[in-house]
Amino acid sequence: MMNKFYVAFLAILVMVNIAHAQDCYLTTGDNFSAAEVFTDYDMLLNFDICDGLLYAHTGDTIIVINMSDNSELAKYGKPSGYNALPSFVYANPSQNEIWAGFTVTGNIDDRIYRIDTETGQWEFIASLTGNFDMEIIDGHLLVNGIIYGVGDCIYLLDTSGENNHRVIIEIFGNSAGITSDTQGNLYYGTSVMANNKLLKWSGADILSVVSNPEAAPLQIVDAEKLTDSPASIYDCDMDDAGNLVFTLNDYYADKVLAMWNGTAGDGENFDTLAYTTDAMDWLTVVKTTGNLLDQGDENGAFVLSYAHPIAKINGTIPAPQQIQPFGVIQQPQGSENLTFNLSEYFTNPNSEEELLYSVISNSFTNVATADINENDLVIGFNETGQTVVNIQVSNTERTIVTQLIIGVYDEILGDYIVADFEDLELTENSYWNGANGEGFFQTANAIFSNRYNTEHGTWEQWAYSSITDNTTPGHGNQYGAITGGGFEANTTNSGTYGVSHVSSYNLPTVKFANDQAHIVKGFYVTNSTYAALSMRDGDGNSKKFGGILGSDPDWFKLSVFGFYNYTPTDTVHFYLADFRFDEPEKDHIIQTWQWVELGQLGYVDSLQMVLSSSDIGESGMNTPAYFCADNLYTERTENSIETLANESNFNMYPNPANSQIIIQLHGNANGNLRIINTTGAIVKQEKQVVNNQQIDISNLAPGLYFVQIQTLNSITTKRLVKQ
Repeated sequence: MMNKFYVAFLAILVMVNIAHAQDCYLTTGDNFSAAEVFTDYDMLLNFDICDGLLYAHTGDTIIVINMSDNSELAKYGKPSGYNALPSFVYANPSQNEIWAGFTVTGNIDDRIYRIDTETGQWEFIASLTGNFDMEIIDGHLLVNGIIYGVGDCIYLLDTSGENNHRVIIEIFGNSAGITSDTQGNLYYGTSVMANNKLLKWSGADILSVVSNPEAAPLQIVDAEKLTDSPASIYDCDMDDAGNLVFTLNDYYADKVLAMWNGTAGDGENFDTLAYTTDAMDWLTVVKTTGNLLDQGDENGAFVLSYAHPIAKINGTIPAPQQIQPFGVIQQPQGSENLTFNLSEYFTNPNSEEELLYSVISNSFTNVATADINENDLVIGFNETGQTVVNIQVSNTERTIVTQLIIGVYDEILGDYIVADFEDLELTENSYWNGANGEGFFQTANAIFSNRYNTEHGTWEQWAYSSITDNTTPGHGNQYGAITGGGFEANTTNSGTYGVSHVSSYNLPTVKFANDQAHIVKGFYVTNSTYAALSMRDGDGNSKKFGGILGSDPDWFKLSVFGFYNYTPTDTVHFYLADFRFDEPEKDHIIQTWQWVELGQLGYVDSLQMVLSSSDIGESGMNTPAYFCADNLYTERTENSIETLANESNFNMYPNPANSQIIIQLHGNANGNLRIINTTGAIVKQEKQVVNNQQIDISNLAPGLYFVQIQTLNSITTKRLVKQ
């Protein structure tokens, strides 16, 4: 018994090169077109598509083809001495790997291999009887196949070599393809003689079983039925726009490429995209790219039939098109409303029909309002922060949704010294990372630390940049800001900004010229492109924030520590990403310049920056440890560190003390009190301490402490011995 009742049919066909006409063998449904592609490869047995590459399986060789020009990029030949038919191929470029499954007559030696795309080496991973397809959900390898006496099941693949594959979902009938969406929901169509259906299991249910070895497998009754099918379903796939397609075959009727219509439940809830009436044209694997309803090379559903080239199916009714981006909108709090004529941003191809616009969501209405008035989008700027607005644009047949990111910031007025990086004379789209060995740079009165490793060509702490690339992911774009440039507020040329790479061993530091202490008003911050795209999409080292279900309470935090005379004054925290909200639409990654108020740090002679994240691995934080900064505002002062250090603003007694101390403030001022232990931890705080106030220290352990008083004009620290 093979893993599919018609595999014997395949074995016969692969021995015969059946000629095909130049025209596509498929007849399309209304509003769809079909064409044969990759016509030099008419005997493929399986394939996958990922990142613009086709991974075509001939049986003995996996060929990687550039879909833009049909050029062959690589070939991976199956290990010699193993005669088998390919059951699936699954490409995972982020891990430089291809997974390939094989079955043999009698299922006595069915195997799964992993191919390293850098070395070309095939690694035998596991045996799994009747393996047929694979999906990776939240890093877990799920493979479906047949185990005699059990039926068709979806397994958590055991890669240890012990082949102890655990059943995650029990299904029935013959094997069929599986697919998943970005939320980890899994889709499967049954393949039996009658009563077939397309099913969906929730990602939450799947992960609950995967994470608990004692959990019972999911069953058919645990799935949501999307549609009934008049015939056996071979494969299914979901495109980037959420269109779910599947192939179904009947010996005595049409073979159909279908698309679920979005209505779940009883009945045939699908539309026919294409079909063939020839009994020999059995439709097998289907894969998608982009939005299959749209035209263009980057969009389509690709379907395979035995002894034919792959056929590509596209929709023919054009959707509304966005002809220019909004860009990131940033305005000061309280600015006048901005109005956008949406007809200048969207067009309705091949039609004079007016488009319909609506705002379907606004994550933080307290930050900004967004209203549609006929063809005008009107935005109001209320409070500081960032919000994401989703705008729906529709014609009679099609709808698109576009996203608008709005940032509202504090506009800083007054007489400040502003370190805006523009005095560093950096050319366009370049950066300085300390390779000249200077170890620091200065803009206005602020001195930024830098550490460059000449042996490895790496840097830490601070660099500065004018890079505008905010779309390229990865470490190669470590100098870019997700905003696409510096903060644009009080200068006419604000293309340069600071980039910080935070190491736990070498924290980025900002000091001030002439060793002066200042009250730092604050600065503007945003995410680096590297960190923002890593959090949005995940990569080989870091998770996608929110997780595959969108419910993980992830966060990425910047902490700014103030110091005076090597003693900490206060700390300010700012979340560069926050996914801890009860309402998922409020989860966000900062993609605008946002003001961070630092006035509470008081008089400081230095600042230190620390990054932390919920995504932690064995080696520490997985999230790329980068952020960007611009326009550091400091108040003007004539006080040097030495002068401030000699100004004592309080006395205390008794010292040593047992249960309480009394604070005497000079000049009847008031101030904020902190008691700090020898490790630097703040063990007690009091706000607005007044002259002769008693401070309870009875709960402190005996030992040495530092008592610090911060007034408007100074910070003084004294030693205290607790008996």
